[in-house]
Amino acid sequence: EQLMELAGLSVAAALVEAFPCAVSSKVGSALRVLVVCGPGNNGGDGLVAARHLHHFGYAVTVVLPKPGRNPYFRNLEQQCKDLGLPVLATLEEAVERNDGVGLASAFDVVVDAMFGFSFKGAPRAPFDGIISEIAREQGAFLRLLSVDIPSGWDVEKGPPTTDSDSSSSSSSSSIRLKSVLSSANRNPAPLAIVCAVSPAMKALFASENCRRR
Repeated sequence: EQLMELAGLSVAAALVEAFPCAVSSKVGSALRVLVVCGPGNNGGDGLVAARHLHHFGYAVTVVLPKPGRNPYFRNLEQQCKDLGLPVLATLEEAVERNDGVGLASAFDVVVDAMFGFSFKGAPRAPFDGIISEIAREQGAFLRLLSVDIPSGWDVEKGPPTTDSDSSSSSSSSSIRLKSVLSSANRNPAPLAIVCAVSPAMKALFASENCRRR
């Protein structure tokens, strides 16, 4: 539990370092952050990060398609709800709540807290569809920060390769998140959180004087 708290705080600090602007250029209010959580430890890190980002002044929405069964995980979920954060089951609900026609219009930053280092195989529903949607919309107007590694990547081999022989709906060609790895650990905690940020954001980082470590 302590490691998850420290990891989530590190994720929140990494986002603040990368995207410190508290006002969204799209709507003139707080930067809108969507935290998409999986059912495991990565998802728990995301819930902790969501809580801290709310206190840091960001407008946070959580998408939790499959809540974890661990009592501590459920406590983290409840803490977000107690703070008034929307905890929703689908991307569609999150976009509709923010009056957008897509992720890029409804949010400024997406935190990918679905799957991490230990995940094996191809993501299954509903996460395969969520990853595909994020991959389609990420770019100059939708910034992405992933906990550990982008969901769907292999920790040793990197991003999935196109498999033209596969007819599965969760084919690797449909779940490719385009990211460049950079470490981010601003806290004195003895752990290293690895985050992935879209290459399209490099110029934005420079313009916002963001430092990446």
